[in-house]
Amino acid sequence: MNASLHTAILDSLTEGVVFVNREGQVHWMNAAAEKLLGRAPHDLTGLGLDPRAGILKAGGQPMPFEEQPGLVVLRTGQPVRGCEMGIPGHDGPIRWLLVNAEPVTDGEGGIYGVVVSFVDISGRKEQEQKARESEARYRHLVQAGKVGLWDWDLLTNQVYFSPEWKAQIGYQDHEIPHDFAEWQSRVHPEDVERCLAAVRDFVERPRDDYRIEFRFRHRNGHYRWILAQASLLLDGEGHAVRMLGSHIDITDRIKTEEELRRSNTDLEQYAYVASHDLQEPLRTVAGMIQLLERQYRGKLDDKAEEYIRYAVEAVSRMQSLIEGLLAYSRVNRVNRPIEPVDTRICLDAALQNLDASIRETQSCVTAGDLPTVPADYDQLVRLFQNLIGNSIKFRGSEPPRIHIAAVERKDGWQFSVTDNGIGIEPQYFERIFLIFQRLHTRRRYPGTGIGLALCRKIVERHGGSIWVEPGPEGGSTFHFTLSRRHGHHGG
Repeated sequence: MNASLHTAILDSLTEGVVFVNREGQVHWMNAAAEKLLGRAPHDLTGLGLDPRAGILKAGGQPMPFEEQPGLVVLRTGQPVRGCEMGIPGHDGPIRWLLVNAEPVTDGEGGIYGVVVSFVDISGRKEQEQKARESEARYRHLVQAGKVGLWDWDLLTNQVYFSPEWKAQIGYQDHEIPHDFAEWQSRVHPEDVERCLAAVRDFVERPRDDYRIEFRFRHRNGHYRWILAQASLLLDGEGHAVRMLGSHIDITDRIKTEEELRRSNTDLEQYAYVASHDLQEPLRTVAGMIQLLERQYRGKLDDKAEEYIRYAVEAVSRMQSLIEGLLAYSRVNRVNRPIEPVDTRICLDAALQNLDASIRETQSCVTAGDLPTVPADYDQLVRLFQNLIGNSIKFRGSEPPRIHIAAVERKDGWQFSVTDNGIGIEPQYFERIFLIFQRLHTRRRYPGTGIGLALCRKIVERHGGSIWVEPGPEGGSTFHFTLSRRHGHHGG
């Protein structure tokens, strides 16, 4: 085979090939090598320009001239394989090469040159760098967020717990065995069965909403509250094989919530006692003023009778406020259980209570199919009554048209009460649910400003939320949700 054929074959390769002679000079290179290196043979010595060439090792440190693969083979007689080198480019970033160098011997075992071959691995190195940066960024985020990670192999029952997970409960990385039984033994006895049931259900019926709060024993013997969230890795047949998740210590949040609940309970107790105890003296004042009005009607001048009328109205308004405040404070104090309730029956009871207003205003109230939900019957009647009564009160020039509907959601039901009334400006959508907040004068629209605040409190007791949006006919649509699960039971 002649030399030109050898050259043609080597030039056809995508792999760079260079021959370095016994003096360490590049004697020949194929077309791929010249393209990859961006240099002609006479520019190179042992795959380097000179000691100042700026070639890098795999770790990014400068590679000394004498450590370049071709020169190492000439010096030691041993091949060099898998060497990563960074070659500075003339017009761009460093190009990374994976280099192999093999000695070429004569018949007597002497070395008269080296064949150096290499491929461009710049793309791979870039991906590796991005992966390292991503891993470091993720690690810092996890550490900053104090998130503990775990990976449970459902087939072997082995669990990997991250150092952050172990730090949450006061242990070093080597101090806790990686098995599920060890995890289970540290869960509070009152929470174990609930946690195991949640895990079994999640594994048997894979979905995206695994989330549970439980108590976990710290090394100091105290229990910490943990929020666990997880996802499943499924095999080709859809069976769960791994469960991966996170733990976040929420003990401080739980303590804050408990303190807030105690504070709210104290405030509700105060409001209940205050409003209850105020009723008796207020009834006395109201009785005296009404007696005064009857006793001296026609005997006093117009000014005195006007003063008496104002006093009667003020006492009546005060009685309404106290009754509303008493109802508001009782929402979480009731002892009636949450049980399945037909919301259509609740609606019918509310409409019966509003019958006089509905007839007087010629209101048309319609409803779609309504579900049975876990609820307090009396509070749900009050909820419908307040919302529908609100629509009747804030009616426009046309007779009120009110429609009640319900749609099923992932975790419960969403109800809507839509009217054709005067509507509400968007900037007041939040304010109207605050207690004693009014958007209109008392003379134009009488009321206490407690009705919608009471609605929100009832809905929240049932584990839901309430909000308002513009209605399709220029009025308003009040939405509220009721959970499939029991809400917050009052004490």
